[in-house]
Amino acid sequence: MRGDNELKTGIGELSTKAEKSAGGKDGGGLSLKIFAPAVVFTLVMFGTLTFYAWHSYRRFEIVETQHFRATQLIGIITHLDEVLTMSALMATATGDAKWERRYKEHEPQLEAAIKELREIAPEALMSKAAAQTDAANARLVEAEMQAFELVRAGNRASASALLYGEAYAEQKRIYSDGMRDFTQALQGHMRSELSKHRRQIVIAAAFVAVSVSFVLFVWIGMLQKLKYVSERRSSMKSLRRSESRFKDFFASAAIGYYRTSPGGRILAANPALVRMLGYSSFTELAERDLEADGYEPEYPRVEFKERIEREGQVVGLESAWIKRDGTTLYVIENSRAIRDEHGHVLYYEGTVEDITDRKKAEQELKKFNAIAEKAGYGNAISDLEGNLVYVNESLAEMHGYRAEELTGKHISVFHTEEQLERVNMLTERLLREGSFVAEEVWHKRQDGTVFPALMNGTLIRDGVGKPLFLAATAIDITQRKEAEAALSESEEKYRTLVESAGETIATINRDGVFLFVNKTGAQRLGGNPEDYIGKTMWDLFSKDIADRQMGSVRKAIDTGQGMNFTAQTQLQGQLRWYNTTVEPLRSADGQVTGALIIGRDIHELRQAEMELGAFSEKMTRAERLASFGTLSATLAHELTQPLTVISLAIEDSLAELEGTSCSDTVRDGLRDSLKEVSNVTSIVDRFRYFARKSSEKVVEEVELKAVAERIVKLLNKSAQEAEISLHLKGMEKLPIVYMNEKDLKQLFFALIQNCIQASVGRGRCKLVIDGSVQDKYVELRFADNCGGIEPGDVERVFEPFFTTKAASAGTGLGLCIVQRVAERTGGKVWVENRPGRGSTFVVRLGISGDKIS
Repeated sequence: MRGDNELKTGIGELSTKAEKSAGGKDGGGLSLKIFAPAVVFTLVMFGTLTFYAWHSYRRFEIVETQHFRATQLIGIITHLDEVLTMSALMATATGDAKWERRYKEHEPQLEAAIKELREIAPEALMSKAAAQTDAANARLVEAEMQAFELVRAGNRASASALLYGEAYAEQKRIYSDGMRDFTQALQGHMRSELSKHRRQIVIAAAFVAVSVSFVLFVWIGMLQKLKYVSERRSSMKSLRRSESRFKDFFASAAIGYYRTSPGGRILAANPALVRMLGYSSFTELAERDLEADGYEPEYPRVEFKERIEREGQVVGLESAWIKRDGTTLYVIENSRAIRDEHGHVLYYEGTVEDITDRKKAEQELKKFNAIAEKAGYGNAISDLEGNLVYVNESLAEMHGYRAEELTGKHISVFHTEEQLERVNMLTERLLREGSFVAEEVWHKRQDGTVFPALMNGTLIRDGVGKPLFLAATAIDITQRKEAEAALSESEEKYRTLVESAGETIATINRDGVFLFVNKTGAQRLGGNPEDYIGKTMWDLFSKDIADRQMGSVRKAIDTGQGMNFTAQTQLQGQLRWYNTTVEPLRSADGQVTGALIIGRDIHELRQAEMELGAFSEKMTRAERLASFGTLSATLAHELTQPLTVISLAIEDSLAELEGTSCSDTVRDGLRDSLKEVSNVTSIVDRFRYFARKSSEKVVEEVELKAVAERIVKLLNKSAQEAEISLHLKGMEKLPIVYMNEKDLKQLFFALIQNCIQASVGRGRCKLVIDGSVQDKYVELRFADNCGGIEPGDVERVFEPFFTTKAASAGTGLGLCIVQRVAERTGGKVWVENRPGRGSTFVVRLGISGDKIS
């Protein structure tokens, strides 16, 4: 082979050069007596260096041999691993037991190769790689043995799913990555070892050069030359031995080996690769220029070179090569770049395994699996007496058997004794009519459980119409029956839910005809649901209400968009507020066919909202009135004293001017000023009178529980929106108090409203209003967990006009009014603050003893 001849030629040339470089003259002529001491010293040094160099060379040779053997073993392991994988896949594809035998023949070889590789590789490199590859290999062997068991059990589909599954592929990837990482680590280790021994040799040479006197320069040169020749000759012998071993393996390997130059020239290829590519000799193959022709059209050589330059190797590359005759060859390729000591690429070498048969088998298996998966039903053929002559895997698995177990058995094996009468009737019908379609028949599994199946039957005749066989298909409809039962149950639950709902639920078409009305809606209309099916919107409501309702219904139908609105509707002569949702109803093809109406009676809620608005307005007016009264009283109090001083000063001035020569103009001016001060005093008196009138309240018996429940009900919606819950506690034990009812309402309203406003944005909060009797007082505690009051604001919360809210959010008199109300009854109010947690306002209201209920 040309590659072998080139290798031999290279070795011969190297040997010739070494032999030439080892020749030379003796160097005698000098007196032995003069050079004897130097010769002795030189020989001692040379002997030491020779031993050191020999030892380094031996290590070098061992490392080189181990390197070659490790590379060889990696190729063998890769090949055997693919042989095992291919055997398992072919077993699942064909069911032939020979593939399992082939697997068991090669599996010990793989284990032996892995064991030998562990012995060769340094232990430091094997720890991580061995753990990774051993675990992955164990899982792969386990999966492949499981696949063989499934094949032996006749379950090739499950075996195929196992070997083509993600778990198996992941373990293959881990195994390949482990082998790749180990190969890289081994190459690096070998290069490091070779470099280390080269350094040792250089160090020995330098040591001798420094130690030996320059007088013995010639002898040292000769010895160095002889040493060099010796080393080269030994290297050549080692190289020849290695090349001989490599040649034997190279020529006899079952997988392809190659070496190519970076320029695209094929340097070597073993016979297996030559045969794979369809050539008769290496000489013919070597004429192919890889840079120009390549092998795989879809994977140019430039990409191959870029990848191997970047990663240093290519492992497990599956590709399609073009053979000499133009046909496709599917291969798995592993390749690496061999470099010199300067890092320059000398050549690429790699292994190639033919996986064409495996690829074709995979393609056929995929086709078969696709057909089997699409079938999805059982199929059986029996003779006219009912004895089975063919059963497919789907039908066998459906009944818990393997297909081969059922051949020759009677069809009664599929049915219980109770079902045989019906099966016999269908058989007679099949013989009489030639077929039956979609008959539901209960079947029996091998374990005795039963399941429903949908069956079709046909009579197979020969060319002259004579009956030959009975053929039937069966589909397991257990899931369909369960789905039908679940659908029936779901429909019943839906019907119950709709009928028991507290809202009016109805469906209506575009013409306004009611298609469905639930019980709640019928009761609100004053009848039963069946009374209103088929009636129109105008039959049930006045024209203006019906027109308005149908406008919303038709808009939802036309636009396909739902809507929600609140309006008054007249039912049984009474106007009530309803919140109505209208949603489009769609058919199976997405067309809008009508509308769903859900009407919620919010009459009481609407009234409560309006009442809350009115009450809030009253509370606002009361607060403004109190604000004006407070302002009036304050103004009257503050102005009275300065006006009195001014009035007295003017009167004194007029008295002193009497009998003087003061002009009348001055006296008239002072009299006018005194008159205007009197007018201002009258105005102040009117302010004082207004403040006094605004403080007058009608006192009466008031039930605390009723007032508290009323205010809580009014503010409950606002509380829900602010995510705070209101709780009344102990109100039923409180006595009747004697005070103004509006004041008490304002007290409850102000404290609860303040807490609601303080809870906004704090998440879920709680306000507990607790009532108890303490001596002659009713004590009300308004306790919340809304975060409390800022410590600097606690002392000012009862000041008039003090507020932490925005300027438009109130006058700041709420708590001031609460304080006045409590004080009018002889009680008081205070706050217990818990910064960061909450606060409690405590209100004590005095009780008139003769008014306690």
